[in-house]
Amino acid sequence: MWNVDHLVHYIETTPASAAEHMRQLGFHTAGGGSHTNWGTWNSLCYMDLTYIEWIGIEHGPVAEQSENALIRQLVQDREYGEGLCQIALRTSSAEETASLLQQRGLSIQSIAPGMRRRPDGSMIQWSMLFVDSAETEVPLPFFIDWKQADTERQEDLMRRGLLAPHPNGVTGIESVVYAVRSLEIADLWAHWFDAEATEAFQSDDLQGVCRAVSFANLNILFCKPSGDGLAQQALETRGERPFLVRYQGKNIPGQAQIYGSTYIW
Repeated sequence: MWNVDHLVHYIETTPASAAEHMRQLGFHTAGGGSHTNWGTWNSLCYMDLTYIEWIGIEHGPVAEQSENALIRQLVQDREYGEGLCQIALRTSSAEETASLLQQRGLSIQSIAPGMRRRPDGSMIQWSMLFVDSAETEVPLPFFIDWKQADTERQEDLMRRGLLAPHPNGVTGIESVVYAVRSLEIADLWAHWFDAEATEAFQSDDLQGVCRAVSFANLNILFCKPSGDGLAQQALETRGERPFLVRYQGKNIPGQAQIYGSTYIW
């Protein structure tokens, strides 16, 4: 079973502004840097090895020419405005994962290299695996291979000050919620990604019928609207995309609409 590595949240402000806004809400955040080959830039918020990436387009002409599937999605999704748009699963071998998922019926789009220049000028590199299926229009997660053991990466993040306690008491991500038109997507994800899917249940808060798919470190909820609530509003404005993240932790509870998506802690 894979871990969810990070959530991708498209923003139209600067990453520094997004990081400062989240700091005012009690989150520990850090500058990410620029993806010079993609024309994008980001800031980050870590909870152990899982994090949220606020990513924006720094240089439009470069982003529009990118062949990276995530950047292509960001460019296409600009018409929907800001909001959560994608998740990444963590793997220790993009090549082995590609072979396994191909056996399970997924199409392999590409294995692409990634790199980012940190604010201190140093470079970080990784690889990304993109998959697709004709069975669903819900964007499938991509896989990221950091080329580094989890323990080594954790130590590096702590040394650089990216991994630190959050003043508001948040300790992790409990769940991410997608608005969808069909709950059959839960069975597909469970099969493809070694996860477990629950039976359908009614969510009064979201005004939708939902199913949860459990990954190693958090749950993905797929919610089909049953009334005029958050799920319906998200489906109408941004389509079948993630729209809500729920944190776990203690201390001061909060909820905010942040750059087109809902954050609850």
